[in-house]
This record gives sequence, C-alpha cells and structure tokens, in this order.
Amino acid sequence: MRGITKRIFFAVIIAAIISFGCFFVVLMDMEKITNRYNNLIDGYIENRRILSEINQRMYRIQAQVASHVVNTDESRNEIYEKQVEELDKEIRELFRGFESRLTDVEEKDLFRQVTNSYNGFDTQIDIALKFSREGAYKSAEYYVCTVMEEHLEEANDAFNKYYERTKKVVDAAKEDMEEELAQIRIWRNGAIVVIVIVLLGCLTIVYRSGRKIVNRQLMESYENNQRIMDMQYKTIVGMANLIESRDGETGEHVKRTSAYAEMIAEELSKEVSFREVINAVYMENLWKAAPLHDIGKIKISDTILQKPGKLTDEEFERMKMHASEGGKIIDVTMGAIDDREYLDMAHQVARYHHEKWDGSGYPDGLRGEEIPLCARIMAVADVFDALISKRCYKKAMSVEKAYSIIEESSGSHFDPVVAQAFIRIRPRVEAYLRNEEAEEIRF
Repeated sequence: MRGITKRIFFAVIIAAIISFGCFFVVLMDMEKITNRYNNLIDGYIENRRILSEINQRMYRIQAQVASHVVNTDESRNEIYEKQVEELDKEIRELFRGFESRLTDVEEKDLFRQVTNSYNGFDTQIDIALKFSREGAYKSAEYYVCTVMEEHLEEANDAFNKYYERTKKVVDAAKEDMEEELAQIRIWRNGAIVVIVIVLLGCLTIVYRSGRKIVNRQLMESYENNQRIMDMQYKTIVGMANLIESRDGETGEHVKRTSAYAEMIAEELSKEVSFREVINAVYMENLWKAAPLHDIGKIKISDTILQKPGKLTDEEFERMKMHASEGGKIIDVTMGAIDDREYLDMAHQVARYHHEKWDGSGYPDGLRGEEIPLCARIMAVADVFDALISKRCYKKAMSVEKAYSIIEESSGSHFDPVVAQAFIRIRPRVEAYLRNEEAEEIRF
C-alpha cells in the first residue's frame, strides 16, 4: 500500500512539474503571439501616419501653386515656389522612409502606384508654375484645378487601397492570433486543472503573476492609444492654425470658437431633449472637430482671403466653396480614422457651419433640424467670434453689439434654442474673454 502511495505521490509531483512547465510555456507563447500582433499593428499605424503626412503635403503644394497662379507679386511668388520646393523635398524624404519599411510584394506595388501618381503630380507643378510665371493664368489654373487634381485623386485611390489592404492583413492576423490563442487556452486550462488538484497555492501565485502581466500590457496599450490620440489632436489643431493664419488670423480664433462650442454644448446638455444626445463622447468629439470648421480655406486663394474690402459676387461664390471643400478634405485625408462618430462630426462641422436655420445658408441650403446639431452650435460660435474680432476688412465689434446681433438672428440665421443657450452663458463667455485678454497682456 505504501509503495502504491509512493508511486502516486511521485506521479503527482511529476504531473505537477510538467503542468507548471506547460503553464509557463503557454504564458510565453501567448506573450510572443500578442507581441507579434502588436508589432504588426504598430508598423501599420506608422505607415498610415507617413502616408497621411504625404497626402497633407500634396494638398499644401496644390494650395501654394494655386496661390502662385492668382498672385501678381513676384516676391510673394518666390516664397510660394520655395515652399513648394521644401514640401517636395519633405515628401520625397517620407517616400524614402516609407519604402524602407516595405517587405511585401503587394505593398511595394501599391507604393509604386503612389509614387507614380506623385511623379505625375510633380510634373504638373512645374508646368503650372511655368504658365503662371509667363502670365498664362488660365492654363495655369487649368493644370491646378483639373490635371493636378486628377493626380491627387489617383494618389488618394492608392492610399485607400493601401488602407483597405492594411485592414485585411490586420483582420487576418487577428483571426490567426485568436485561433492560436484558442489552442493555447486548451493546454492552459488542462494545466490549470492539474495544478488546482495538486498545488492550489502555487496556482494562486502563478495566476496573480499572470494577471499582473496582462494588466501591465493593457495599461501600456491604453497609454499608447492615449499618446496616439494626443498626437492626432495636436496635428489637427496645428493644421487648423496654419489655415487660419492665411487670412490674417492666429490660432486664437480656433481656440476661442472651440471654447464657445464646448460651453454651448454643456448648456444644451442640461435640457431634457438634448441630454441623451450630448454625452461625454459627443462633447469630446465636438471639441476635437471644432478646429477643423474652416479647413476648406486651404483651397481658397490668398487674394480672396486677404482682401481688405468687400468681395465681388464671383469672389464670394469662390469663398463659399470652402465649406463643401472642407467636407471633402476631411473625407479624403481622415477617411482611415476608425472613429466613425468623430469623423462624421468633423465632416458636418466643416461642411454645414454656414447653413442657416431659415434655409438661406450654404452649401446645401439645409433648413431647421436638417442641419446637424454640431454645425448649428458651430455657426453661433463662429459668427460671434468673427463679429468681435478684427479682420483685414473690418474692425472688431463690441461683445454687447455682437450678442445683440446673435439675438436678432435667432430663428433666421441661428437655431433659436442654440442661440438662447449662448445668450444664457454670456457671463461665462465674458469671463473667458477677460481671462484670454489678461493672458495676452501677461505674455
């Protein structure tokens, strides 16, 4: 009997040792699999960031060439040409960095499509600038608005193909990882059962160690996501400030309108009818989308943006295009962002913030609640800041007069509910403006 017990004892010990060994091997395999998947994700995030930067610079080149065409100041045109040259160097450097990261044949084919599109685009830059220097402005404008635009669309198609392929590769990798993890879990569960039977105490220690590893990985993943989100927002604000500076404004307009929009949304969220719509996610998306409301101005020439007097009918029609162009730019340059709610709001704010409650706005003549709520909020914030700000074509208006105009336009230009919410928060707005003024004096 003692011999049988002894054999069972040794068998249990051996089983425990084997189970512990299997358990630790399983943990190591799981970590390798998750690291491999995380490395794949990190690589594609970096690739998409590089392509996004290339895409943004191509649009900036188009904007600089367009400014060259409509400008008659030779010294200013030299600046435009120098900026185009610098952007071209940056793009080619990004291309070299991107190419060095490619290992897959299909990716290299897509890369060639992008570079071919850019080479064609670059050729049209030289042609457009040559026509502009020679005074053939119609021909130059044709190359900017038609030929260069076609190459931009080709490049965007190639970008989108790469993004689609990225999604397929990542999804396939995720499925493979889940299958491997499922198989590993079977072995893990078997090891756990034996360990529970044999050494419950030891299992508890191992389990706690495993939980710490998983929690640390989750925390690191969360921190990485937060860093990426912060980087995206800083890029968005930086791009918005760059656009605003073209018509003589500084980043303060972007900052102030975002603050007004956030205050209005907070006030509306107190009402029962808006309580479910305006939640924490909605507020964050609005705060991040507000800086992009005038992104379409990148496609409007400096001649119109910086004109000190009243615009002609033709100039005003071109200026109005910035709303629809803004929506298109967001769809093209930010279409790869996974946060659909944020992307939709950014599109709505850019395209519809000049729509009016009575249907007399642009670009689509929407009326009443056909206009997205975020655009109705942005309309009040944008007009108010425009009224109290000094522009190249007008003097700054007093806060009292600006509020009077907002109230008079309630129900015609503005959603009456949104306008009234803005009127109610006037003390907060004035306190905010006094604080901003104090900050400017301090620095």
